[in-house]
Amino acid sequence: MGIALSQYMFRRKFIKAGGKVEELQYKVPFYPFVPLFCLGFCLLILVFLAFDPTQRVGLIYGIGFLVACILFYKFKLARKVESNTNFENEKIL
Repeated sequence: MGIALSQYMFRRKFIKAGGKVEELQYKVPFYPFVPLFCLGFCLLILVFLAFDPTQRVGLIYGIGFLVACILFYKFKLARKVESNTNFENEKIL
């Protein structure tokens, strides 16, 4: 899901910034349908995992781990990235 989502978001931002998909080296056939289909299919698999009692615990732990990683990044690492960006901008000015 992460690869499909990052590919979709990158190409969408690239097009909004004035780029053309033809300029990219890797051509995704049937863009944007392929990444969206992949996202939908992976989401469907997660729904099926939720209904399988033998897989439910792994799904819950996986979602919990993902949330923990996002919170760690948001509160710990994002500040470092922001402060480094601000510091480098001040050096340029």
